[in-house]
Amino acid sequence: MKLLALDSSGTSVSLALLEGETLLGEFFLNAGLTHSQTLAPMVKSLIEFSGIKTSSLECIAVTIGPGSFTGIRIGVALAKGMALALSLPCIGVTCCEALCAGVKNFEGTICTCIHARENEVYFAIFNSESDKILKTYDERAANVSEIKKIFKKNEHVMFVGNAAEMCYNETLGHCIGIYENTLIKASNIVRAAFELNFRQASSAQDLEIKYLKLPKAERELLDKDR
Repeated sequence: MKLLALDSSGTSVSLALLEGETLLGEFFLNAGLTHSQTLAPMVKSLIEFSGIKTSSLECIAVTIGPGSFTGIRIGVALAKGMALALSLPCIGVTCCEALCAGVKNFEGTICTCIHARENEVYFAIFNSESDKILKTYDERAANVSEIKKIFKKNEHVMFVGNAAEMCYNETLGHCIGIYENTLIKASNIVRAAFELNFRQASSAQDLEIKYLKLPKAERELLDKDR
């Protein structure tokens, strides 16, 4: 199966093109350009350089949040548009699931952490054991000070994501932790969907963004109406 995976949920953009388990190509860009400038041209270039036709794609996978509201909307809109035009199924993977899928050779508790502004983080918790990873705590938004309350005293935890160091520092003296400040690679979206069985394919119409809180503009509008 030829599958295109894409992520634009944060500051970076990542794309991967696979045929079965073979990675045909992967692009990653973290240069501060807007996703509306970079994503579509990168998809076009990746497909062309990989030597396949767009019409031969069989599935599209995309991160659905939580993360940057604008970035997620751009990625999901492109994935939906391509899927509808080509009559393809979609796979929506959460950003926390994609980050977790990038962790290799570790057994224990994994906490994926994403900056949510205003001293908050989006996070989820997974347990890795014998090459199996299970989600034990669904994605949610919380003040970083609340993170350590979730873990047992002296629990071994690996923090990953762009807020990993912040969460690690917050839990010092409570958890026995390590951290990796990582960004999402599109090839790990595929691993999350298939190897770890986090998600199943659906129609483009059923693909939904996973918002954990309202965008700032909408929150401010609601505050004015109160």
